[in-house]
Amino acid sequence: MDNTLNHIKEEMDQHISPTALFTEADKRAVRRRIRELEVSKRKHNRLFPLMMSFAAVAVFLFLIGSFMGDQLGLLSKENSVAQKNEPITNPPEEGRIKFDPRTLEMGTQLGSFLVKSVSPSARYFPESPFQAVFTGSVTLSGMFHYIEESQELLFYPNEDQAKKLPAPEGAVRIPMISISNFAENKDEVIELLEIKPGIKALGNVTLTWYRMDFRSAGEQVDSADIVAVNGTELSLMETGNTGVMEEVPLEYEVISDDLSLIYEKFYLTGNDNVLKGLKPEEIFLMFLQAFEFNHTVTMYELIDDESTKIPSYQKFVDNVYEKEVKTLQIEFEKIKANIGNLEIKINDDHVSIGVKGDTPYSLKKDKAGIWKLEYFF
Repeated sequence: MDNTLNHIKEEMDQHISPTALFTEADKRAVRRRIRELEVSKRKHNRLFPLMMSFAAVAVFLFLIGSFMGDQLGLLSKENSVAQKNEPITNPPEEGRIKFDPRTLEMGTQLGSFLVKSVSPSARYFPESPFQAVFTGSVTLSGMFHYIEESQELLFYPNEDQAKKLPAPEGAVRIPMISISNFAENKDEVIELLEIKPGIKALGNVTLTWYRMDFRSAGEQVDSADIVAVNGTELSLMETGNTGVMEEVPLEYEVISDDLSLIYEKFYLTGNDNVLKGLKPEEIFLMFLQAFEFNHTVTMYELIDDESTKIPSYQKFVDNVYEKEVKTLQIEFEKIKANIGNLEIKINDDHVSIGVKGDTPYSLKKDKAGIWKLEYFF
């Protein structure tokens, strides 16, 4: 065995160097590399938590910035667009004076305007035309046009300026304001503008009175008093005109003084509560009085609206009333001549009324217990 081992040793010594190949320098290099690997490992172990910490801080700062931006309006679309000097496509509706004609009442303040009067037909907007009168002061810029044939002076406010004028909700309108032939200051306006027939001129005007005429077809011809042009005040002519369109006092020929007070309230408001407690013949006489005044709205609102036969207000005026007005005139003249001696027939909740021997008009109580005329057209 010993001989064999010695023989193997001799064989290996021929291939292995008797001198040391792994020197002290090599040992130091290995140890240095081991230390470097350990430091690198420690750095690597600390890098991931450090990166996660930075990410958490970044998210927190972003959320705080977004919240403050929303609160201060710094990140709004309008602000970012404005900073680029680009136009805002959807500007706010501030400055527009809109109103609901169906609920508009006298004495209501709309911007710088006070509602002086409003036509009862406004309650059926947008089906029917109506008129409203406003007092107040506003300065507008726009264009004048003088028409020689009619000697009419027209003013068209700029689109942005038209927003200063009252306008009904749901209606797109840039009004054409007529300074009519009898209006104060028209000649002075023409002179100041140095405007010639058929020529258009730009200018600024101050209005103190404004009447808006709205028609369902879209034709809009309004009226106004102008007290200043391009900053120059005009002297009002002494015509007795107070600058406000006053309604002509009604002369009641059919109903009593006490009933006329109720009529006026109902005419202005259309509120059925005004009619509570009235007798059927009083309702009928109010209907007759409304016909005399050509108050088609009041006539329509004194008819039982629970009937399936009653048309819309606009159809009532256009297709029914206008065709039947001559017949009604003849019939109502007979009734007016016999107002003190009318024949009234009562049958439960129905009443027939007319001259003796002829009672073609009937009334019945509605669900609120108010007498209304049954639709007879």
